[in-house]
Formats: sequence, C-alpha cells, structure tokens
Amino acid sequence: MDELYDLILVGIDAEVADRQATVSSIAEFLGMDEAKIGHVVNNNLKAIVKQGIFLEDARNYQQQILRRGGFSNYRPARQNIAKFELEPMEVDEDGLVFVCPACNYRENPATQAELPINCPQCGIIPSKFNKAAAIKHERELIKRRLLSRHQLRGQQAQDLADRREQDARRQKLEEEIRKELGLPQIINSRLRLFGSAALFCVLGIGMGIVGVALYFQMPAPGDDWSVAEGVGANKPVRSSSPQQETLLQISALSQVSSSIETETIPLPGGIPQIGLGGTNPLIAIQQTATVQSEASSAAWANGQSKPARMNGKALLTEMQFDREWDLFLASDAERFAKLKQPAKASGMVEAINSTQLKMSGFGILAGYYAATENQSEAGHIFDMATATIGGLQEVTERVDSLGWWSTVLWRIGEKDKARQNLDAGLKLVSALTVASEKAMGLANLAAHQTQIGQRLPAEANFRQANLLIPSVSDPSTKLHIYTHLASCYAQSGDKAVATAILIKSLNNVKRIKDKGDQQRLVGEIAMKFAEIGEADYALATLDRLNPQSKEKMLFNVTRELAYTGQPYDAMKGLDKLGTPEYQSRAAALLSQVFRYRPGLQFVSPSLQDKASAAQSQIANPQDQAVVRAELARYLAHAGLGQEADEWAKKAIASAQTIDNGQERDTSFALLAANFARAKQTTQADASVAQIKDAEFAEKTGKEIANINQLFNGY
Repeated sequence: MDELYDLILVGIDAEVADRQATVSSIAEFLGMDEAKIGHVVNNNLKAIVKQGIFLEDARNYQQQILRRGGFSNYRPARQNIAKFELEPMEVDEDGLVFVCPACNYRENPATQAELPINCPQCGIIPSKFNKAAAIKHERELIKRRLLSRHQLRGQQAQDLADRREQDARRQKLEEEIRKELGLPQIINSRLRLFGSAALFCVLGIGMGIVGVALYFQMPAPGDDWSVAEGVGANKPVRSSSPQQETLLQISALSQVSSSIETETIPLPGGIPQIGLGGTNPLIAIQQTATVQSEASSAAWANGQSKPARMNGKALLTEMQFDREWDLFLASDAERFAKLKQPAKASGMVEAINSTQLKMSGFGILAGYYAATENQSEAGHIFDMATATIGGLQEVTERVDSLGWWSTVLWRIGEKDKARQNLDAGLKLVSALTVASEKAMGLANLAAHQTQIGQRLPAEANFRQANLLIPSVSDPSTKLHIYTHLASCYAQSGDKAVATAILIKSLNNVKRIKDKGDQQRLVGEIAMKFAEIGEADYALATLDRLNPQSKEKMLFNVTRELAYTGQPYDAMKGLDKLGTPEYQSRAAALLSQVFRYRPGLQFVSPSLQDKASAAQSQIANPQDQAVVRAELARYLAHAGLGQEADEWAKKAIASAQTIDNGQERDTSFALLAANFARAKQTTQADASVAQIKDAEFAEKTGKEIANINQLFNGY
C-alpha cells in the first residue's frame, strides 16, 4: 500500500504585500475556513491542513501554497485515512519534525522553541529558500506564457499574410481566366460572387490534389519504419530534400525507442534505497546546487578558476558522434532508396556512428524494401545489420544493439526475427560473469522486451539487474550502472521510476571520493534527466558542476533537449549559457531545429541572428574558426548554400590567423570535416592543404575522401 502523508502549513512570507489576501487565497485553495487559517498564520503556529494524502498530492499542494505566498511541508501520516481538516500541531510537541527542503536533513526537536531556523547541515534558511524557489517558478511560467503568446501572434501574422497572398493570386487567376473566356472585366456582383466561389472550389480541389501527392511522398504518421515515432505526423509541406528531412528529424525526434506497449514495469522491492524521499526532489537539487554554484562563481570571479577554451582534439572526437550528421545520413539513405540506388542508401547507413540511429536507419531501408516487395534488398539489409552487431567488441553493446534491432524489426512486422534477436541477446547476457556488465545487459534486455510486449520477462530481468548492482564494489561504477538502469526504465515507459533512480543517484554522488568522478557522474545524470524528458531536473543538476565543466555540459544538455523534441526547455538552456562559443553553437542548432518545426518557424531567424552576434564576440581565433565552420555546415544542411559559403570563408580567414602550429592544424582539420559534411568540397580541400603536419594531413585527407565517396561514390 502506498505511504500516506500529512501536509503542514508553516506560515506565509513575511514580505508579501497583502497578508490577508494571501491568507484568503490559501484558504480558498484548501477549501478551509479563512478565520482558522488566519489564526494559525497570525499566531506563528503550524497546523496539519491535509491529512492522509498521497506523496504526489502532497507535492502539488506544497507547490500551489508556495505560489500563493505560503510555506508548507509534509511528513509521513500517522493515520492511514484520507482526512481533510485543520489540526494544530502544538498540542503534540513530541511529533515536531524539522525537514530541510534542500538537503533532506531531519531532526525531531523536543519543543517548539528548539525548532532550528537554519538547517544544521547545509545552513540554508528554509523560508528564504522557498521564496526564491517560488520566484523562480513564477518567472519560468511568465517566460513560457510570453513565448507562447509571441508564437501565437507570429502564427496569426503568417496566416494573414498567406490569406492575402492567396487572395492576390486568386484575383490574378480570375483576371486571366476572364481574358481567356472573353468575359468583360466588370461584371455584376452576383456573377462575380458565383465566379469567385467556383474559382475557389477549383483552387481548393487543386490544392487538395497537391496535398495528397505530398502526403504520399512522405511516410504516414502510422508507418512503423520511420526514424522516430510521430515524425510523419508533424512534417510541414515543404520540399523533401535530404537537408530539410534531416532537420525535420532533428526537430521531431523524441527517442528512437518509443514504447510499443503502454504497460509499465513496477520498481522492484530490491532497491528501496533509491526510492523518493519525503521532500520535493527538484527543490533539493536546486538549493544544493545554488550553494555550490555560488561558491564556484565566487572562485571564478576571484581568478581562482577560469573557463578554458574549447579543446580542438576533443572536438575532433566529438564530431565522430555528431547527431546532426547521423540524422543527415539517415535522411539521405531514405532518399537514395526511393531513387532506387540501394548501394548509396546502404552506404549512408553504414557511415552512421550512433548504433541506435544506425539500427533505425537499417529499419527504414528494410521497411521501405519490404513495402515495395523488394525482398532481395530487404534481405541484404538484414544481413548488414546482423554483421554490424556481430562486429561490436563490447558484449553489453552487442546486447543493446540486438535489442534496438529487435524493436525495429517488430515495428516493420518481422516479429519472429525480433524475438530471435532478443533470444540471442539473452544468451550473451547469461554467459557474462562480471556483475556490472551483467546488470547493464539485463537492463538493456528488459527495456527492449517491454517495447515488444514481453512484459513479464522484462520485469524479471529488471528485478535481477537490481539485485546485482549492490554487489558492485566500486561506488562510481555502481552509480554509473544506476543511471543506465534509469535510462532503461524510461525506455520501458516507466518515467517515474527512472526519475526516482536518478534523484537518489545524484544524492549519493557526494559519497564518491574522487572529485573528477563526482563531476563526471553529475554531468552524466544531468544528461539522463534530459534524455527522459525531465528538463528542469537536468538544468538544476548542472549547477552542481564547477564553472568549466558546467558550461560544456550545459551545451550538451541543451543540444539533447533540442534533439529530443523539447524546444522550450532547450531555449532555457540557451539562456543559461555564458560563453559566446557555446551560445553561438547552441543558437545555430536551435535555429535549424525551429526552422522546420510547425508553429515555431518564426523563432528561427532571431536564433540565427543570435548565433551570428555571439560568434563575433569570440576572442580566440581557433574557437571562432571552429564555430564558424559549424555554422556553415548547419546552413548548408538547411539548404542555404550562399550563406553557408560565406561562413565557410570567414572560418578559413579566422583559422589563418592562428599562431600556434598544433592549434592551427587541429582547427583546419575540424574545418575540413565540417566542410566535407556540408558538401563544400573546395573549402574542405583548401583546409586540408593548410595542415602542416604531414601525418595529420594524410589522416585528415583520408577522412575527407571517405566523406566525399559517400556523396559521389558507389
């Protein structure tokens, strides 16, 4: 049975402008007598205002009271009954409890007078903390409302412009038709009305035919072999070029692993230590983060720590896993398949780095060939996918890939093959002897089993994974596995359990002795929060990082929010970025995401302007060159060739001013890779020619040649 809680009213903000209005608002919300609420507040009492309610309800009550200017808390109920009454607490001082909303510190003072004002553990003042949280929450609500209003106005303006354009076009057509039919230019109003109505019907039928044609050129919303669930449903009626298809996939991609079965897996009893605590977890994250962030910011301001420039070598590695590029390849693969060029189509998929997206790419092709009854090519794709999985070195990665492939097969109707792949994954996991590897493998299997409807086996595997994790000796590894477990629960459809695991994992990071491991795990947890759709938790978690780590991870989280269909939350991340390098990169990506997202196109130009303005503030020529090259690639993939060429030239100009030889070579290698991926062959070759280190130049040249072959070979 779920545990029940009592909600306790502890007072109202001393700085509210109208105390009586606050009391009235709280009383109205709670459905209680205003005089009784006023008595409690005016006499600095604490009282139980809701008794025997569920945890989620307690949190909601607390948030609503906070928004009205009041403070409240909750504790486990003493009676398991759903009872709503005002019960003063002072008559039972043995039951007094202090719970810190920031760090979860609890104590039971003997008397009311001994209730602490400050938290003995972290030092925060609960009333001030609650007030800051309320202001922040209200600010976010206002920001979202203003953005929505601006979006609506922009859409209305666009609709008006479209109607005017249609009216002008209709009038012009009417005049042309009159000339063809020999009708006079001035006719009576009845005939004019009749003619306009007839013309409108003709245009309507024509537009309907065009719409139907475009519909059949695109995967329907229900097509199982689309890259992501819901992609087809949101496609704007535009050209189906690979560049625009890529950006559409970016804007609509939620998670490749949308759950097929809606039933969720319950949290096994083997992990009670990662259940939710009794206080609002987001507030706890935010408050602890605020304290740490203030300390880090102070050190930064005093010159103890300054943000490092972007690491060129790290960026080269990062480019191998660039999701925008992988999505571009996936869209090009589908285009070549429809053009009946299977070799090019499969070559594009083979070049995708992300295993998940590669499996989805194979699924797109297999589904397309199956739908067109091209069994030969479909069988070839099946063989390619199997060979790709077999070539993976790590067993856990192989198991996960088998799972991803099984879900793809299930969606395109190959259910027997899907089960066979999961059976193969189960055999691999059964042979594992290392607890950490086996736990991760079981979690992977469970997630994918749920996705194809195997609920009971999935539940058993989740339970077994949970039993194995406590046996892992290294604390860092243990928390890493818990974050992976959370991701698997989210894939299976149980977001609540995933969130609970991540919150408790974050609370346990402080137990890790190595500071570097602490920072890495905090960043990992933030990314997992973003992946599962908990943007507020993700952004609050990042405040626990030091300034250098925070800026890069904030950029990564912002991109993840954009890729997973959370545009408003991605804008929050953009607003928080503090360096022009990352501001420009994030704004450019969001500009492309919004460009093809229905209802949000009007935001794209301003984001592009922001990206342009931010890059001009970058002082270091290496960073400026890299950012400009990335801008060129995004613009090229959006089909804006002229603008892309202009930024490519600017990028080369910046790189030519770099004095350090190693930095110069690294920068030109990055430029060459970006230009090649944007099909800017001339600029790519020119960049390779600028690399002085012969071995590095040869290696870069080979990579560029491979990219060129993708576009021109086969």
